[in-house]
Amino acid sequence: MRFDTHRISAYLVRELLWARHTIVDDGGDIVQLITPSGDQIRLYLIENLLQLYEMRGILDANTREDIHTLFILWCDMLLPSQGIRYRPEVFMAALMALNDDVIYAFDAYGAECFIFPVYFDGYGLERSIRYGGTIDARHLVGNWVDAHFVGVSGTWRMATFELDSKAPPADPRVTALAAHYQALGVALDATREVIKRAYRNLARLYHPDVNDDPAAHALMQKINAAYDAIQNELNSDEL
Repeated sequence: MRFDTHRISAYLVRELLWARHTIVDDGGDIVQLITPSGDQIRLYLIENLLQLYEMRGILDANTREDIHTLFILWCDMLLPSQGIRYRPEVFMAALMALNDDVIYAFDAYGAECFIFPVYFDGYGLERSIRYGGTIDARHLVGNWVDAHFVGVSGTWRMATFELDSKAPPADPRVTALAAHYQALGVALDATREVIKRAYRNLARLYHPDVNDDPAAHALMQKINAAYDAIQNELNSDEL
């Protein structure tokens, strides 16, 4: 399990305990719990491509044991970027069928950890990608879902954070810029100096010359893109 996934797991367990869930088993990338209302749930932190047969096997086993399932995917490597038009891959479409057109994601930037919904808005083959805010662990519940998608068709015990997935999307420009600030781990009103310092700190952590994690290159690209976008926005505001 990657170091960042380990940190996300520790963060998730802290949030669950704060929300008064009972941790039954903490396996790092698999966390089993009981909610205050008595629902049994298994959370899976997924950092590699999830095959349909694997998904189906997990759903079969958990539903037989009266356990609700929730997959949470590594956003940087497995999910599309905020604000674009995108045609979901097969495994994404299966997860959308299980979770009402939303896929839960995790990411870590510097010292910060995030778990959030990724919405696939619209209809048809192409969807508009919209990132939601950080989840509230108090809203985690189990329910029954009737899925109608090749490979995962059936009635399953699933878990969700009770999100309003039908809420209107935010202004794409504002939302995308906020995502860039989040990528650097700084507030929206951060000064240029704070932004520059955050960028340098992240570069020291994730530059491929100093970090041999296979994900470092992609993370550094995202950090560079965020920094460039923020600088361009600040420069345009001064014109």
